[in-house]
Amino acid sequence: MDLLEQAKHEMERRRRATRLKNIVPDLPAAIAANRFDAIGKAIDVYGMVMNGIDAVMTLNDAITLLRTTHLIHETEMGFQSLAESARVTELASTLEATDSVMSAGRYLFAANVLGVLASYVGVWMSIAGAWAQAKADILTDHAKRGASLGAVLGANDAGPHYAAQFWMWSQPSYPAYREAEGAAKNIHNISLVAGYAEGKTLSLNQKGVLFRFLQGNMGVVDRSYYTGDWKTWSDGKKKEYYYQCAAEFNKGVLK
Repeated sequence: MDLLEQAKHEMERRRRATRLKNIVPDLPAAIAANRFDAIGKAIDVYGMVMNGIDAVMTLNDAITLLRTTHLIHETEMGFQSLAESARVTELASTLEATDSVMSAGRYLFAANVLGVLASYVGVWMSIAGAWAQAKADILTDHAKRGASLGAVLGANDAGPHYAAQFWMWSQPSYPAYREAEGAAKNIHNISLVAGYAEGKTLSLNQKGVLFRFLQGNMGVVDRSYYTGDWKTWSDGKKKEYYYQCAAEFNKGVLK
């Protein structure tokens, strides 16, 4: 089995993982408190990324985020040989004859993006184990950070242009593992988009439950600080809140 086939096999296995919307109770937050234990450490990060990539195609905001941040271009540059033109053709054939040109164009754009991103993530998942453990940990750590940020931004209905502020524009520095720097940046950003899509797919009740869970895991000082009317918060406070919620998501939801 060659590298790409291994990647595809791994991608399909990860896609069978539990989705965020399947572990967050779809109940009013006030009466779901006793079910928060179902959320804890329930999601495989790469499974979340693969499922989130699939969800991107159904969400205008997620596609806008992709376009705004030029992620598809960076990913193609980083792993250009993995563009799956066959998948685009396959998906295009499912379009109904009545679809408008605009919707067809949107569908094909999304299909191409998803094919490239899914292949990129899948290949890095499949080869990480062959690297030194430190390099594999670098990629997984960035996947978790990106997915966590994306999930809380999406769940709080942040717009795509706002979410783009949390993009990793520069490569992280790992002097001992230079070859991992570009991959870490792309994995972080791919995971952010995937997490954003997963957060967006939650129902209104689920979004409330998720944030109640995350805030409940914060320390007393942080919980008391992040109270009051969201509209009165400064931009800086809102960003701090997203980072704090993302840290709690990473710690309490992902494995």
